[in-house]
Amino acid sequence: MGIQSKLHVIKSLDSLLYYHFVYIYFLDASLLLLIFRVFLQLPLLSSRALPRTLRTATGVVTAELGICILIHGLSEPGQPGILIDFVGNVTHASILRLIWLDLMIYGLQMIRIFMTFNLSLQNDLVATTVPVPPALVPALGAETLTLMLPSSNSSRNREEQQDDRDPFYRTDDMVMEIELKSSLQSIMQPTPQEQDPIDRLPV
Repeated sequence: MGIQSKLHVIKSLDSLLYYHFVYIYFLDASLLLLIFRVFLQLPLLSSRALPRTLRTATGVVTAELGICILIHGLSEPGQPGILIDFVGNVTHASILRLIWLDLMIYGLQMIRIFMTFNLSLQNDLVATTVPVPPALVPALGAETLTLMLPSSNSSRNREEQQDDRDPFYRTDDMVMEIELKSSLQSIMQPTPQEQDPIDRLPV
C-alpha cells in the first residue's frame, strides 16, 4: 500500500472516531465529555512527534478511557450537566452500552496510534548538514545547509524484512501493517533516543 493510501486510511479512521464521539454524545447527552474527547484526540493527529511519544499517546487514550468509564459508571445516562445540552433522549441508554462504546473508541484510537507509528517509522528522516561552496555563500547567506534524508536504519530494516520473507510470499497492496509486536515493545521498553537534529536548528 502506498503512502497516500495509508494516509487516506488514517484520515478515514479519524473521521470514524469523530462519528463515534458524536454518536455516544447522542446517547449520554454530555457536551462536556464530548469536548473532552475532541481536545484529547486533536494532539494525536500530529504524527511528527509520535515516534518519540508513543508511550505518552497510549497513556493519554488509556487515561481518557478510565475517565469516561468512571463518568458513565457513576452518573445516570442522560443526566443534565453544567453546560447546556442540545440533545434529549426519550429513553436513556444503559450504562453497559456506554461502556462498550468507550471500549470500542479506545480500540480504534490504539489502532490509529499504531498505524501512525508504523507509518512514521517507514518514512523516518534525518537531518544532514552539508557545506556550501564558497561562491554560493553570499547568495545563500549561510556556509552550511541542512537537508532531510531517509534514515539508513529504516532502509536497513526494510531490507532485512524482505530477506526474511518466504520466497513464495506475496504482498497485498490492500493491506496496511500495524506492527503490533514492535509497537508494544516500543511502549514497554522504549529505547533512549538522541535529540532530534531538527530541534537543534536555529529559528
